[in-house]
Amino acid sequence: MFVSREYDYAIRIVRALSEEGLTINQICEKENISYSNAIKIAQKLEEASLIKLYHGGGCELIKPPASITLLDIYTAIEEELVINECLIKDAVCPCPNNKSGKHCNVHTLLIGLQDHLANILQSANMQAVLNNEIKLP
Repeated sequence: MFVSREYDYAIRIVRALSEEGLTINQICEKENISYSNAIKIAQKLEEASLIKLYHGGGCELIKPPASITLLDIYTAIEEELVINECLIKDAVCPCPNNKSGKHCNVHTLLIGLQDHLANILQSANMQAVLNNEIKLP
């Protein structure tokens, strides 16, 4: 599934921190996220240098919302944007239509869709989310 619950929560955590300084507990209450999920996701966002966690539950954005893209958040959570298992880098494609190292035209279509999605996520930043200015092609 492309939009996992964890990715959804990560966007919500970054949004909450973009609007105001909150603790993890306050974010959990505001966004209806369990503490265990929130802290796990916040740690991934910190590893990706998007937020800073403080002892005692405080946290803040490291970058301004305009410089945090939806792709930045996605790759912090999921590591790689892949819409189908056939597109996982360095993986053997399990598709029986992949013969002698050549992919079928559906594989090519999926690559195009994945690239288009990556471009959309890269062009959408959190400031646009806050301002409700996301424009989809």
